[in-house]
Amino acid sequence: MKPLVSICIPAFKQASTFKNLLSSINEQTFTDFEVVVSDDSPGTEVEEIVNQDNWNFDIQYFKNSPSKGSPGNWNNAISKAQGTWIKLMHHDDWFEFPHSLKHFVEAATAHPNRKFFFSGSWIFDTRNGDKFIYTPVKHRIDNIEERPAELFHANVIGAPTATFIHREVIELYDENLIWLVDIEYYSRLIVKYGVVKIEEALVSTSAGQPEQLTSSLLNNKEVELKEFFYCYEKLFPIFNGMNISILRQRILFLLQNYQVESIAEIRDSGFKGKIPKFVQLYFLIGRINKTLAIKTLGKWIQSQLN
Repeated sequence: MKPLVSICIPAFKQASTFKNLLSSINEQTFTDFEVVVSDDSPGTEVEEIVNQDNWNFDIQYFKNSPSKGSPGNWNNAISKAQGTWIKLMHHDDWFEFPHSLKHFVEAATAHPNRKFFFSGSWIFDTRNGDKFIYTPVKHRIDNIEERPAELFHANVIGAPTATFIHREVIELYDENLIWLVDIEYYSRLIVKYGVVKIEEALVSTSAGQPEQLTSSLLNNKEVELKEFFYCYEKLFPIFNGMNISILRQRILFLLQNYQVESIAEIRDSGFKGKIPKFVQLYFLIGRINKTLAIKTLGKWIQSQLN
């Protein structure tokens, strides 16, 4: 019989944090689940922990050779899952309480027609040991179904560890992305399926580790330019006018923040798609007066939002 939930773990090194995650799974009061591990590690440290005999659940283990990278490793773990619900868990995150998985399942049961859920998250800062509940600005959460593009301003959902997604959702993470991979994925899901927020913070996510991609990609001009323009081109066909304007607003801020002076800088980032007309206009006016370009395009975008 297939399990109700598949806990999918894309693993890469960091044996101690991986073991901590498995220990939190071991404590769950809801037990109708399988664990799927997709291991990108070059060594055997993750496999050795999987093979320990102190787990009270079965683990499906898959060694990747060559490694699939992120988010290919995420998609590989999901592709091996047999459960009705997918619970992706990064190897350095964990369930905060023994009842955490039970509460995810209860939320899904209470909303039988919904496919996409996310809970609140605890953030553990590995640099100083601080731990706190991530509390996004309320209006961004309240309006997330209507305005998924707001995720590009602030990721109110958090890491994939906070999500709970029905098997019928056939969307996968876009392997062309690294920095915006979860935000772009969430945006697609919200447009198609909506989303339900579980108020309790049920998972903990670690932050500040030097090995994390978020640490190495923070404030990376080339990566951000390439990925924001890629996401704009990809989501344009499915976003309504309001959400397109929100994303335009974010791109305009990006151009100002990185002091981008020309289309050539966008091309240098690696983006090969079509440059949006509003960006072309921004640079055209900017050659005469940069302040005027910001003011003109800012007012136009705001008029679309109003």
